Parts: sequence; C-alpha cells; structure tokens
Amino acid sequence: MKNLTELTELSIKNLKSKNRIFKDGVAGKTPKAIGVIFKDENRKQHEKLNISVVLDNPFVGKGMVDNSMNTVFVPSNRPVYHSLIEIVGITKKGLVSLIAAFTVIMISYYVKNKRDVPVEAFKGDFVLSKVASAWSVGELKLNSTNVDENPSVTFNYFSHPYDLQRCVEGITLAIKVVQSKHFTNYT
Repeated sequence: MKNLTELTELSIKNLKSKNRIFKDGVAGKTPKAIGVIFKDENRKQHEKLNISVVLDNPFVGKGMVDNSMNTVFVPSNRPVYHSLIEIVGITKKGLVSLIAAFTVIMISYYVKNKRDVPVEAFKGDFVLSKVASAWSVGELKLNSTNVDENPSVTFNYFSHPYDLQRCVEGITLAIKVVQSKHFTNYT
C-alpha cells in the first residue's frame, strides 16, 4: 500500500509540474489543480491557458444538451401549497408537463427585477412544459485553470427547429390546461 501511495503522489507531482489540470478530490482537503482530460478544437483554449492535453478527444465539450422549458404563471384566488416540482404528465410528442409553486427565491428575484408588484401576484403556481430529448446542442469551454471556476457552458436551446416547434406546442398545451374548466375554481 505504501508503494501505491508514493506512486500516486509522484504521479500527481509529475502532472502538476507539466501544468495539467485534474481535480484532486480527497475528502477534507482543498481541491488542487493537477491535470485535465479535455481537448478543444485546434487546441485554442489549451494554448491560451497554457495547458497540455492528457487525452486527445475532439468530442469532449461538444454536443452538450439541456432540456428547454417554458412556464405559465397561474394566479390563484386562494393560498397555494408550496412543494417541489411535480410531474403531471408526459405527452406523445416528448413534452413533460410540470407544476411548481412560487418559492421564496422566485419571489425575491421577481420583486428585485419588477417594481410595484401587487401582493396577489404571489398567490399561484407555475405550469411548466419541458422538452424531453432535445436535439439542439451547445458546448463547454474552459475559462481558466482554476478548478473552482465554472467553465463557460452554452446551450443553444432553439437552434434545432424541432425543439422550437415542441416548445411552441408545450406552451400551447400549458395555456389550454390553464384555460380549462378544471382551473375555473382555482383562478
């Protein structure tokens, strides 16, 4: 075991001396930059940040996908039970319908950005529509060699027409639900 520990420490020192980024995740210790398994196109980011490549893989950082989401706020004529997001249903077109109550974080953000908001605006729920299995892709780029600094992540939510079409269908469905007779006593 002692030999393995010494070998690991030597490997880490070797990687550090070659200016490669890895995150040393030992419990209770501060993370250290010791190497990166990442390659960008034409090595532009690596050269800019003076980082050598550990593993040459042109697909790392590419093809990032996230599910876009639309929301409709539904004002209520009575207090609302606050809970986490609840899945209501999944449509054949790959839309996930969700309901979420106003949280303290959302309220404080809204008040900070919108002035003179009536108290009634904070009674209600959100009906959300999320696109499952998005086709639009983004990318990840390093900003620095600091392991505590987040990379730049870009999601091009509506770059593929199919995702945009499903978002429109999702918000249309959410509006139909909100305008249905089941919501008449609620709003």
